[in-house]
Amino acid sequence: MVFIQETMAPAQKSCQYFLKLFPRWEVSAIDVVGLSGELLCAWNPSICDFLSYIMVAWILLIGHIKVIELELKLLNVYGPYSDWLPFWDRLDKSGLLRDPNLILGGDLNFITSPLEAWGTDCEDPLSSYFNTLFRNVGLVDMKPIDMGPTWRNGQATEAGISKRLDRFLVVDSLLPRLWKYRTWHTNSLISDHLQVTFQIEMEDTKRNYPFKFNHHWLEIPYFQSLVRDFWLADFGMGAWTVMDWVVEKLRLLKVMVRKWDCSQKKAINEQFYKILIPQVSSPRKGMGYNQLTYQ
Repeated sequence: MVFIQETMAPAQKSCQYFLKLFPRWEVSAIDVVGLSGELLCAWNPSICDFLSYIMVAWILLIGHIKVIELELKLLNVYGPYSDWLPFWDRLDKSGLLRDPNLILGGDLNFITSPLEAWGTDCEDPLSSYFNTLFRNVGLVDMKPIDMGPTWRNGQATEAGISKRLDRFLVVDSLLPRLWKYRTWHTNSLISDHLQVTFQIEMEDTKRNYPFKFNHHWLEIPYFQSLVRDFWLADFGMGAWTVMDWVVEKLRLLKVMVRKWDCSQKKAINEQFYKILIPQVSSPRKGMGYNQLTYQ
């Protein structure tokens, strides 16, 4: 699932562009309004089952992740950097912030303390307001283990300012029902904001990862050329979209590498038994063949 704020394009155009990259996903977007900027939500229907609601200046998703039998309400918010009080007052009065299944995320455009700002000593006048608001409604800030900024102004060292403006908040009544959760930041090459990821797990179950790579394969001289030749092969997918092409290639590559790995193990076992069996089969002096057993 993806939350995007400030798409810099009309909702319809944003959806069309996203679906070119992920044609099997479902998308919901909202145009810029007086209280906020453009927003987009996207989710994979094979994993998530959600209904989307456009609500003035935010997008609400109601549903569940298919491996999690728990209703969730996910709110994508892009907080305004001016005229913020009418925006947050309206959201507060809507009652959504008090929903027992709420997860709120986005570029909220404020910091909660001076510890979330670097390169400036100025306190955010919004900090006290938001700390009080979120405490009253029971929203808990999902802070990353390694605290750091999510936005930089891109200026030189002395003029450089960075802040933690992007975050996820979870209602306190929902946290006990989440088995594991964590937040981390990822560098971005195309935005002045870092990507913020919030991961939740409901139970300790084995995951079916799309591709498992064993690093020792790189020690086999021809493995890299094997993968390269396979990846460059067409397989009749020349007219496919780039994203469909990548997904299908990864699936086929997984099958190919599994077969290759099995053949490697089989060849090693055959060589091992060629060495082992003659030694075991050779009778010791004074021992008849009928006295020799091997397991």
